[in-house]
Amino acid sequence: MKARSAARSTAFALAVSSICSFATGASAQQDETETETETETAPPKPHRTTASATETPPASESGPPPVAAKAPPSGIVLAKISGWELSIDGRLNAFVVYGFGNHNASTAPETGNSITPGIGTGITADNQIDVSGNFHTPRVRSGFVPNILAVNLRKNVTESTVLSGRVALWSDIHSNVSVYINAQTYVQEGYLKLEGPWGSFTGGRQLALFNRGAIEIDFNYGHNYGVGWPCNFNGVLPACGQIGYGALFPFFRAGLVYATPSLGGFQFTAGGMFKVFVNGVWQRLGAAANYVDPTPTTPNPPPDNRAIANKTVDQLGIAAGLRLELGPLRLGVTGHYGPGLGFYYAQENSQVAVYFAADAFDPHDGDLRTFRGFYGQLALVLGPVMIAGGAGASQVLRLPFDDTTANPMPKQNLGINAIFNYHIYDNFVWDLDYFRSESTWYGTAFKQTVNVVSSGFTMTF
Repeated sequence: MKARSAARSTAFALAVSSICSFATGASAQQDETETETETETAPPKPHRTTASATETPPASESGPPPVAAKAPPSGIVLAKISGWELSIDGRLNAFVVYGFGNHNASTAPETGNSITPGIGTGITADNQIDVSGNFHTPRVRSGFVPNILAVNLRKNVTESTVLSGRVALWSDIHSNVSVYINAQTYVQEGYLKLEGPWGSFTGGRQLALFNRGAIEIDFNYGHNYGVGWPCNFNGVLPACGQIGYGALFPFFRAGLVYATPSLGGFQFTAGGMFKVFVNGVWQRLGAAANYVDPTPTTPNPPPDNRAIANKTVDQLGIAAGLRLELGPLRLGVTGHYGPGLGFYYAQENSQVAVYFAADAFDPHDGDLRTFRGFYGQLALVLGPVMIAGGAGASQVLRLPFDDTTANPMPKQNLGINAIFNYHIYDNFVWDLDYFRSESTWYGTAFKQTVNVVSSGFTMTF
């Protein structure tokens, strides 16, 4: 196993992103995310104060909705000293979540063969199922975006150049099945940013690029103030929204990102925004490995001749999509494709992503399976009300030599959502949302169907 682990080590990783946007005027929903510091949207999951991290926001946007919506607050300025501005922003929320469905399977009912586990296919509700194998589970929990407290610093170092920094703490309100396990608080963002007419440069922990566009779609037109897919019924961390069901989460990662200046504007007669995004990822995995690590007494141990210890594979991915805002209408579509990507997050480390041969000398041992996903979201913003719906699917493709009868494995997650948001006040939102999940596997007719109904409130500041 040590050799297998060594052979899976990272040699080099590269992510690129290209964005083209045309905008004028604005939507109530779009204004919400761009009045604040940008770097995320997620999760871990998006955050309204950072819905599109390193991208230069489009020029002003707006198309008069039937009822004019007030711009939400953009944080609280605490002090201005020696040219520095200190502010905080964030949110607090709580949701009642009720999920019901049949429990996940560990073996194929037809054959009894063990199902290859994979992050993201199906959901477990251990210690919560009845005699028929079903569960009905209520929870009080955080939403797609949990509680957040962020501290921001900003200063104009020249007339045209701004230096800023951000540190954001994320915290869940829920614990595991046991009430004695503490909820988690963690630093999700921490970066500095320099921006001017030449573009912007960001360094630190921020939402990665692949596939950030999918998370922006889900955040802006979907689960910003909701739950969606809860990820689990017996764990912690924020809910997943549409992640795992056509939307691939990029994760917050340490990195250096340069963004070009704004590409300018394009006038829609009625006002609106149009954005196209394309991004990719490449990572080389593997290297020759010894069977054991060197020691002072054995400085040159014998080589490991197993296939996994002597192969190199390329983790590749491409993602693309678009966002359209025209009057009260919001539309986002995206897709991704590539070997080794995963169901839930980019470059996922799960058993289904890699072929594990029974014979350690099989040349296919360690080959990567290909994943693909598709997601579309449609929303209608009418003043303080947003009505939205969407659907998406994440799939893994079998390798030609996979025997899924003997080794059943995950096949597809299909998710459908419906959302209603009402802004009671500028910074206080009520959400009611529904999510239906259907998960299927190769090598068995078993299907898990789970329905989730969520409702709660979010306060932003």
